[in-house]
Amino acid sequence: MKIKIKGIKTANEENVCYICRNEKDNGIIIGKSLICKECEKKIVNTDVESIEYDFYKNKIKEAFLNLVI
Repeated sequence: MKIKIKGIKTANEENVCYICRNEKDNGIIIGKSLICKECEKKIVNTDVESIEYDFYKNKIKEAFLNLVI
């Protein structure tokens, strides 16, 4: 069963993950941005000392700021 989540739309109306930019059918919405389950798992399991942590932190900030701007 496919679940449609309102998120970022492309020209062909598919959902696109805000972080990996891949078309996905499921995930969480932060602001108006979809974050797919795979990226969500990576975010949750990333150590705060790693370089990836800052990348994910900044992408989540951008997603929230897009809601305000």
